[in-house]
Amino acid sequence: MPGTDWREEGIRKIALRKALAAEAPSKGGLIARIEAEIAVLLVERMADELGWNDLAVTNDEIKEQYDAHPEQYNDPEKLRLQFIYFRAETSELTPSERSVIRAKIEEVRRQLLDGADFTAMARQHSESGTAPSGGWMMLKRNARVDPAFVETAWVLDLNEVSEVVDTANGFHILVARERFPALAREFEAVREFARKRALTAKRQQVEQDFVVEVGPDYDLVVDYEPLGNPESGDESVLIRWAGSAFTTADLLAQLPPTYLEHYFNHYFPKIHEFLDQVTLNRLLLEEARGIGLAEHQDVAIEIARIAEDRKAEAALNRRLQDRVYRVPDGEMRSYFEQNEKRYQTLRSHDLSLILLPPGDNLWNTLKFGEELVEQIRSGASFAELAQTHSIHPSATTGGRLEDIDQHALAKTVQSTAKFRRALGKLTVGETAPAMVAECYDPDGLRFVSTGVLVFRLDGITPPAQVSYEDAEMMVRGNYLRRNHSQLAEEVEAEILDEIDLEIFSDRLPPL
Repeated sequence: MPGTDWREEGIRKIALRKALAAEAPSKGGLIARIEAEIAVLLVERMADELGWNDLAVTNDEIKEQYDAHPEQYNDPEKLRLQFIYFRAETSELTPSERSVIRAKIEEVRRQLLDGADFTAMARQHSESGTAPSGGWMMLKRNARVDPAFVETAWVLDLNEVSEVVDTANGFHILVARERFPALAREFEAVREFARKRALTAKRQQVEQDFVVEVGPDYDLVVDYEPLGNPESGDESVLIRWAGSAFTTADLLAQLPPTYLEHYFNHYFPKIHEFLDQVTLNRLLLEEARGIGLAEHQDVAIEIARIAEDRKAEAALNRRLQDRVYRVPDGEMRSYFEQNEKRYQTLRSHDLSLILLPPGDNLWNTLKFGEELVEQIRSGASFAELAQTHSIHPSATTGGRLEDIDQHALAKTVQSTAKFRRALGKLTVGETAPAMVAECYDPDGLRFVSTGVLVFRLDGITPPAQVSYEDAEMMVRGNYLRRNHSQLAEEVEAEILDEIDLEIFSDRLPPL
């Protein structure tokens, strides 16, 4: 902080914190927040007590990790290619019907051989989900793809247009664009990566051993079955220990926003990891309390600091809110008019929804979804079909989702662009074609197929302008956020005047 005396600045901050903490409201929400932060601290310190943060791995353990998981360090041979796909399932169509479709794709191949642009033709004709990108894909050796497709791909010369490939699901035209040889990384080149993975595996093992050893002492019961059952209510218990319980409602309240879509789309690996961590943390907290860790001198100092910090923040926020509510009404109305569009309601939708589990064969599930769409369009009851087939939590209400905005759609239905496009094309009362349901796995940087989605648009509520009177609380909140730094400086100056702070510079330690 050039030009400032950091000693005096530090004293002012300490004085502000102590003055504010003394006037903090004793509300349940504040106390709960302080207790939650203290619990996090105790969990971290208990892990220290158990020596988990001092774990190390030997050279032999690092080499064992490298040898046991070659797929993590070696890249298989890969082929970058483009393809065009015409749908024609052998189980659904007669030979004569398939021959008509084959004739169409043969005509596309003839145009490609005459010089037509493959990317443009894929975008125009292909029925694959890769069509918008021009049919691009990366194929790895030993990929689980139709054998005829794989065999054709690997024998192609670069930029050679394949013959029409006949598979059980339809017809394909392939063109190989680039080959990438297999890459084996030597141990020394990836030693640090292997060390981190070995250390992570060791930490996970000691954590698992801890849960197995300590869990019975606290009557630990873990039951994730309610996650997959639409009939389970929000109060379904997922974890029980020492007379306490963690329910589905607790999960939805604490689950990171990126994983809410996972929950509603029945993709549970990351949610299981989250619940495993909840279980571990609860047991660590019980152990910390059992040994009186909060009374250890260094921990007690940190706990006192956490409480003082949170109380000071709460008191400062209350003062800032009071300051904002003293801003003249005319000035606040002018601020509202300058930002009027911000205070529109969001467009919302009423939907009816069916989520089908992926089953052993996602393609067959998609076909079944198409059959349901035809039944619905022919007058079948959407609600009855949802109650019979859907695994989405809305199944208990006949698949009905009402007044959900774009943020809720992304969390509870789909966040994919293809879903937004499909929804945008529907008129009220229309049922969309069945589509593969997906949710984004941020750790894997990929979309994961989670089943098949059937949905109908039942209503749209367009955005509406909100009056100043109805939006006043929100307007003042936005005003505070925009002017927070300036207002905080003014309030802090007021507090320092109130407490009559005097700093004796000659008594401070030297700079």
